[in-house]
Amino acid sequence: MRKSFYLAALAAIAMTSCSQDEVINDAPALDNNSAITFRTILDKSPITRDNTTTGANISKFKVVCYDWNNEHYFGPVDVTKKDGSWTTDRVYNWKKKDKTLRFFAAHGTSNQYFREPTGNDTGVTGNKYPFLKDAEIHDGPHYMDATGKYTQFNGTGATNTKDHPMHDICAAFYEGKEGDGDVALNFKHLLSKVEIQAKNDKHNNGRTVQVLGARIKGLYKYGTWVYNVADTPSDTQNKVCEGTWHHTHTSETNFGTGDAWIRWHENAVSTTLDATYKSVLPQAESFMLFPTVESDQGTGTTAYDKTAAPNGTYLSVICRVTMTDADNNTKYIVGSADKYGLAMIPVSFKLEQGKKYIFKLDFTNGSGQVDPTTPIDPDIELPDGGEGGEEHEGGPINFTVEVEEWIDGGNNDMGM
Repeated sequence: MRKSFYLAALAAIAMTSCSQDEVINDAPALDNNSAITFRTILDKSPITRDNTTTGANISKFKVVCYDWNNEHYFGPVDVTKKDGSWTTDRVYNWKKKDKTLRFFAAHGTSNQYFREPTGNDTGVTGNKYPFLKDAEIHDGPHYMDATGKYTQFNGTGATNTKDHPMHDICAAFYEGKEGDGDVALNFKHLLSKVEIQAKNDKHNNGRTVQVLGARIKGLYKYGTWVYNVADTPSDTQNKVCEGTWHHTHTSETNFGTGDAWIRWHENAVSTTLDATYKSVLPQAESFMLFPTVESDQGTGTTAYDKTAAPNGTYLSVICRVTMTDADNNTKYIVGSADKYGLAMIPVSFKLEQGKKYIFKLDFTNGSGQVDPTTPIDPDIELPDGGEGGEEHEGGPINFTVEVEEWIDGGNNDMGM
């Protein structure tokens, strides 16, 4: 075996080929042991969008290694892309040829949350291994411009200058010995992906629906993800990455519920619905959200109800809905001539890790309810139909939900 530290260029993540694997360090191995080599794949390869993990936007991942006695060996080690190559600080070797090592990895935007536990974290993690601490789904409108880049609305009518997409989070685990070959880091998506589509069958009969984006209100804002691994390493090679989300945060007494938005930039041209389902989000973007906690997987979250559950969960579409009569008179049902409104649909969410949910909304006969939360967006008018929960017009927005495994691309194991 060559005594050098390789890292395959994130294979399916980076969409590279074997010929593009880069030599990170050609230093000799220490103590006559062979160097640890890696190959990495993404189990469910996503489409190439800014808020999903692709070769175009990943720049770093971390690895932590524990030995067969559950003692820390090295890490967290940054593996960073520089000038098209992946680099790390030094060579790391298998300590003993016939002894198991355990590797914990996280990549992309999750790096800032990846850490090893301290004494204060015992109750959170339940074990001694690395975990993702206080990951965050960022609040407020995320504006997408015509180039597909994001900025985040700051509440005053301006936007931050730093690109700020909603983030994908992935992790991997591997347990094996030197004789098993390369460390196969099979990254898994840890979040749930939500797409929102809508249609209007009466687009040729005087009913016009223009959409600019959407918000999802009331789901968790923070989460801590813990690897589910046995306390005693085995002699069997293991590439399975499993874990559990705990919705806690050190600064939140009630764990913190979020208000996630994705919309076109200010003064953008909206999408006009017709009889074919279209995305209400810019460039068919998706929400990245925490899965529903295990205790809610059976029943789901509590959907908003203005009398029974004023703090429940819901989905709102940023839209303008109008009706034009035979005399060409226009009635504004949602929004106004120069503003958009929010069409709210109470939803009980049941989201599983690594799955994609497609919400299909039908605006043909209804425009939903008045959103109960005062918007902070300059393009959206304040509601005048009540305090929230009242119907904009006679019928509700009917919707269905399709659930798929999050597989938007190939699963190509392109390691060394």
